[in-house]
Amino acid sequence: MSAISNKPKILMLLHGLTRSGAPILAHSIATSITSTYTLSVFSMLDGPLREDFGSIVPTGILWPGGSLPRRAWGLCRREGLFRSLDIRDFRLLYINSIALVPILKKLASTRIPTIMHVHEMGSMVERVADECPGLMNRAETSYIAVSDAVAASLIHRLGVEKSKITVINAFVRSDVLNYSGAKSRPASHVPRFVVGGAGLPSWCKGTTLWLLMAAELRRVLGDLVRFVWVGAPQERTFSSFRAEARLLGLDGVVTFIPPTATPLEYYAQFDVFAMTSWEDSCPLVVLENMALGKPVICFAGGGGSREVLGEAGIVVDEFCPTEMARQIAGLATQPAVRARLGALGRDRVRENFTDLVQVPKIMQLISSIM
Repeated sequence: MSAISNKPKILMLLHGLTRSGAPILAHSIATSITSTYTLSVFSMLDGPLREDFGSIVPTGILWPGGSLPRRAWGLCRREGLFRSLDIRDFRLLYINSIALVPILKKLASTRIPTIMHVHEMGSMVERVADECPGLMNRAETSYIAVSDAVAASLIHRLGVEKSKITVINAFVRSDVLNYSGAKSRPASHVPRFVVGGAGLPSWCKGTTLWLLMAAELRRVLGDLVRFVWVGAPQERTFSSFRAEARLLGLDGVVTFIPPTATPLEYYAQFDVFAMTSWEDSCPLVVLENMALGKPVICFAGGGGSREVLGEAGIVVDEFCPTEMARQIAGLATQPAVRARLGALGRDRVRENFTDLVQVPKIMQLISSIM
């Protein structure tokens, strides 16, 4: 007969198990939590990280179909989660996405302390405000914002009290700093300068801005430059990204890599990483490229990228792909500058943005709340 654990119980609710920022960070947190607490994990959607979570804690899938906020509402109506679990058994509820905020309505009559780890900003925050008015100020809920930009969205667009928000930046695993598994570049008689981009194509990711930058840089540098976007599915849903590339004359110049479990293999081939998001809270792709020593360039108004870059990259003041192309063209002819920015970025990640630095802050917050 197995012994009953006396460790305090935490319920972790995830919006999905994709290989994206919020689930990846939740996995790092779960790995640390299990040594101190008894953890139960449920995800709204299945995905490739299910096996990773399942290797450390039993992981359940809750609700297929519909948009995320509507799935959360459906979950509350169906009460499937709350019939199978006695919520009162848990000392803490950890929610990894603002898309699950409707669940707070179901918890209105409980006093369970809750941490909502917010990775969204801008339009997603406004959507939640419209669909779930008044649910963000539950007395028992505290917030982790992954950047100052996210904290500002919570305060100014949802009216969350500043005192309830702790800013803890996103992070990468420390072993990324030692990565050495790059794919070799294809042989070519023409030296190539490779500009990278990454993420699931969407408006938020600024894919059109990235392609406009690529077209301008191609005009300036000619055959010297090539572009690689990592994370572009082959499905028809995402065909507009490839169509825009064709219309801009970028056939054969941009390589589209489908979502992969080993994106670092491709990032390691980049000479520069171009972050063109309209809004991105604290993107892991920026931190990963910095950790690999790749200079990063971003737009000032695009969210948390400029916060993590500091002086270790280039920030373009306006959403201007032409100016971004001009800055990258300068880097193409200055390998010493690229090396200096890359080294600064690696040092900045090592000192500030690894799991060894950030997870203890989250564990301390959990402990103080419980």
